[in-house]
Amino acid sequence: MMTGQEIVQEIEGNLHAHLAANRQAYKPASNTATTLSIPCTRFGVFARTHWENRKLIEPESKAIMEDGKALEEETVRLLRDMGLKVEETQRPYNWEKYNIGGRIDGKLTIGGKRIPFEIYSMEPYAFRRVNTWEDVKNARSIWLRKKGYQLQIYLVMGNHPEGLLILRTYRKLPKFISVPLDLEMGEEMVKRAEAINAHLQAGTIADPIPWDDQLCGHCDFLHVCLPDRVAESLIMDDPEIEIKLDRRGELEERLKECDGFHQEYDELDEDLKEKFGGIPQAIIGNWKITSKTIQRKAYQAKASEYQKVTIEKLK
Repeated sequence: MMTGQEIVQEIEGNLHAHLAANRQAYKPASNTATTLSIPCTRFGVFARTHWENRKLIEPESKAIMEDGKALEEETVRLLRDMGLKVEETQRPYNWEKYNIGGRIDGKLTIGGKRIPFEIYSMEPYAFRRVNTWEDVKNARSIWLRKKGYQLQIYLVMGNHPEGLLILRTYRKLPKFISVPLDLEMGEEMVKRAEAINAHLQAGTIADPIPWDDQLCGHCDFLHVCLPDRVAESLIMDDPEIEIKLDRRGELEERLKECDGFHQEYDELDEDLKEKFGGIPQAIIGNWKITSKTIQRKAYQAKASEYQKVTIEKLK
């Protein structure tokens, strides 16, 4: 008969296997709004030509995406329960001239206007810092900035003067952010699509952009683009851990001026160092984490060893 711990391990193993089994790469028929929101033409070309080599999402990140999808569906239900008219949820869009495609979260009819909207779920740490469109445009998180760019291409494609970004996190009311049409951002994405199309027609690949921790450190094609860089460190894609690292860095700075944040800092520090123990070197977002085994000398106590984990911000 299985013990309680063995039952837990069986369930966890099945969970990881289930999440891993449902991952797959697909061949895009167009330049997607998501791809064009990334300021790297080389990435856009790889997305069309090397799609089968795209790094599959980690099971943990897959679970986070599933949570976000559930929160998105709950948000649409909430809007309708409020008596608002919601249409075109997950409607596919295609701009044939530039071979741009996408799937919008929906359109909201209010005040005589039909307003495109996108829903984005966030961690509480980040959620409380974002309140305006400028916060979105200037966000440290590439994921949030990407969502803003995606909405802009839908505004341009549909000739809409404004849109709506709905931010969600658990245990908080939604935040509604008015997003004006930004022709400069829209033109930037159109030019990127034109560049990708030109490379596809010529059978060429764009040059790499200068290394960017936020972009390159999370890139699904890093092992194709810069294989030597991958060999140096384990590049991790985990938005939840990155947010915790950002928060730990923020608290570390505050502790220089005030002692009132020790408990939160210590809890985050302990949690993060436990996760990275045994991993020689990892890069996630703007952070490099190194771990090495330290031997304790034998004095009165027995000799032993422990993992020393160092977290530092990349320059």
